[in-house]
Amino acid sequence: MQRNIRRNLLFVVSAVLLIGTSLIAVHLSARADLNQRVTLKGQFAPLVQQAHLLQATDANQQLNLSIGLKIRNQADLDSLLQAMYDPQSAQYHQYLTPDQFNQLFAPTSDQVQQVVSFLQSQGLAVTGIAPNNLLIDATGIVAQVQKAFDTQINTYQSGNHTFYANATAPSIPGSINQLITSISGLDNSVQYYPLYQRAHTYPQAIPAQYTQQHSTQRSQITHFAGPGSGYGPKDLAGA
Repeated sequence: MQRNIRRNLLFVVSAVLLIGTSLIAVHLSARADLNQRVTLKGQFAPLVQQAHLLQATDANQQLNLSIGLKIRNQADLDSLLQAMYDPQSAQYHQYLTPDQFNQLFAPTSDQVQQVVSFLQSQGLAVTGIAPNNLLIDATGIVAQVQKAFDTQINTYQSGNHTFYANATAPSIPGSINQLITSISGLDNSVQYYPLYQRAHTYPQAIPAQYTQQHSTQRSQITHFAGPGSGYGPKDLAGA
């Protein structure tokens, strides 16, 4: 009798230990995934491949960045845009107000804070957040930016044009990979605009207020609205 009790007890203890070990392994695996770096695609200046490397950019040079965040509920937004263009739809030309857009599609305050916390943990200063939470402005020196995004900033020459640019695509922790879509300001190889997303699904529809030239000066984050102070199809497409 006692032998059976001991055997059953041993079985229970073994099962508990096995389950506990499995849970720990799952937890450690999840943490490893969150800490693993993920490379951001489309964040490398093509001109670098044809340019002549001069030297590493001064580690103390100031850089001004615009971090683009992903829209929430992208599939729903795509469906809404199609309906706004469809004369047969009840939503034809039914524009959203900025508040409605923010509630349905803009990154949440918690999501913004996750990115802000990461930037600040790397020594970068957050200098502005767009009203729709799609852009976060930050500033820091080259050394801080290189560490934050695991890349090297070099100075290059192409013809008579000297510029700085990241030598490799930047990466971010897996914990915020689903939040960030672009990083503008890692290079000044060409004049470009601080869009919330460099290669957006609807690149032809850009709100005028976001087409401000972005150089080494801090980008001016402004709000925008469509006809009648609401978001129309083109505004939503480039929001």
